[in-house]
Amino acid sequence: MGLVRPQVAVKIVLSLDSQFRRQMMSRHSTVELVTMLALALAASENVAVADFGACCISENVVCFETTSAHCAIEGGHWQGDGTTCLEGTCLWACCLDTGDCIQVLDIYECWDLGGGVEYGDCGDGPCADYAPGACCFVDDSCSNEMEWLCELMGGEFRGGGTDCDSITCGSAPTGACCISDEACLPMTYDECSGSGWVWHGMNCDEIDCSGDPLDLGACCLLDGTCMPLDLDDCNLADGLWGGIEATCADMDCGDLGACCVDNHCDLQTSIACAFVSGDFHGPWSTCEQEDMDCDGLLNVPEEWETIQMAVNAARSDDVILVAPGTYWLASSLTVPTDRNLTLISSEGPESTIIDGGQFSQSSCIRIDGMPGGDHDNIRIEGFTIRRGRATVKVDNRGGGIYCGPNSNVTIENCTIENNTAVTSGLSTAAGGGVYNEGSLTLKNCTFKNNSVEHEFGGADGDGGGVFTLGATQILNCTFHNNSARAGGALFNSDTSPIIRFCIFKENQADGGSAIYNAGSSNPTIYKSELSKNTISGDSPEDEVGSLQSMETSTPSLEGTVFCENEGGLNIIGPWDDLGGNDFPDICPIPCLGDFDGNGARDIDDLLLLLGEFSTDCSDGCQTDLDEDGDVDIDDMLAFLGVWGPCP
Repeated sequence: MGLVRPQVAVKIVLSLDSQFRRQMMSRHSTVELVTMLALALAASENVAVADFGACCISENVVCFETTSAHCAIEGGHWQGDGTTCLEGTCLWACCLDTGDCIQVLDIYECWDLGGGVEYGDCGDGPCADYAPGACCFVDDSCSNEMEWLCELMGGEFRGGGTDCDSITCGSAPTGACCISDEACLPMTYDECSGSGWVWHGMNCDEIDCSGDPLDLGACCLLDGTCMPLDLDDCNLADGLWGGIEATCADMDCGDLGACCVDNHCDLQTSIACAFVSGDFHGPWSTCEQEDMDCDGLLNVPEEWETIQMAVNAARSDDVILVAPGTYWLASSLTVPTDRNLTLISSEGPESTIIDGGQFSQSSCIRIDGMPGGDHDNIRIEGFTIRRGRATVKVDNRGGGIYCGPNSNVTIENCTIENNTAVTSGLSTAAGGGVYNEGSLTLKNCTFKNNSVEHEFGGADGDGGGVFTLGATQILNCTFHNNSARAGGALFNSDTSPIIRFCIFKENQADGGSAIYNAGSSNPTIYKSELSKNTISGDSPEDEVGSLQSMETSTPSLEGTVFCENEGGLNIIGPWDDLGGNDFPDICPIPCLGDFDGNGARDIDDLLLLLGEFSTDCSDGCQTDLDEDGDVDIDDMLAFLGVWGPCP
């Protein structure tokens, strides 16, 4: 018999009603179900292979074929050996809100009548608990409903047989009050405790009044109300217990608000929302206001008129998807760092523009880090960010984007152009395009025509493209025609950024026409190009380099080209030569696919590409020709398309 039982268990699982099987398999794997059933069969000495028939379960209103032992485990009604789940096998009683009971073969017929389904013969009284009663709602309105319908409507059922004419919604509900070791009467808490009796808050038929009095404490229920209950009764009601002798006056059970669970919105208290692992949107929030956001995607302007409105409404890990258009700013777009947020355009930077209007007094985007060590991630992708103007009236750092202390920001596939940070009086500006004081990653971005200037004209301030004094990575970015007093494209202050596959071209400054390193800044520059950068001030040519390092800064260079930069020296200050650097008088014509720089796209370059094939290029790869973040078949096709000598 033992050899047969596993096969029987498999047969049981496969024969389950599909709806019931889905419910069971949401909790157990098929192997677990088979093992459980095989063990149940093995534990029963009286179960034979032929002991197999229909099982009717009232709670789920389903029929499935199984053994009598398994049917009993599931609390079902076994119909006998050899029976099947044919129409009429299960005896269903339809309980109507009139109190009547009718026998049905089709449960849908009962539901169409507004009834509830129970298993059994109407003559046995299966509908005893289906008497309608008063149903109270949060606005203290009342209607007479069946208990199941009242709960479905979010109401509080005051008991079968009660009536709205005799119930005042908003008044204290009644509960079980033990007036002796055996007697129980329904009373309010004040009536019961005022007489020195023990109030349980349940129904009398659910309470055993024998034994010692219970230790009561305030219990916050899922509907936001508070009742004094003991710990067991509070847990049974899925409530939050405040402890022995805690009073409801001590407990803040919260107000109703929108609760997002599995992309769906319901009105819940914060306690009830936490109980179902939902995302509570705050007291008095409504699903009409928030339901579009439960999927974690906020669409601008389809759902939210402005980007700022979407940012304000977003929860942690939400994505704000912005449609093409020009979004004009009257003040900075402020992004908090107390949650993970992604701000992304649907069509890319060419058609999605955040415009400061050039007459603003602040950055286009301001990301203020929260105090403390931990900070969430902000991601901005696919925008043109232009014409921000950071002035002392707000903060003259970061004309395009300001990233404050403790921020953690990634900016990808963005064009940051025509932004300005303005020096005024003794307040020196910094970061025409971006100012960073947190952790910053720049990927596949273009910085052009950004500047740091004096309010009365002329370059005055540092970091025309980017000013950073925090941890920074700059990958596959281009800096063109940015200007400042020092660091026309990039100013590093006591930081050591990673710079890979970047181009610094035709930027202007009076010190470090492309890059300036101050304090103890030790950047690593890999396979990049500094070309045609010029001197903007009156400094002698032999005192200005395209890469300039002062104090104790020592950059490390590998595979980087310096060409046609104005001034006597390409590099001023100490630097570590890691090899492969080049200083031609004339800038080479870019040759796509010539990875080894030998003047031809040949087998050696193909081998380099194959060596990085399927590689994650989030930190930059020279063979990632389409700059999509990995080396794949598209890069292979692009390389084969340019095969041969460089032009």
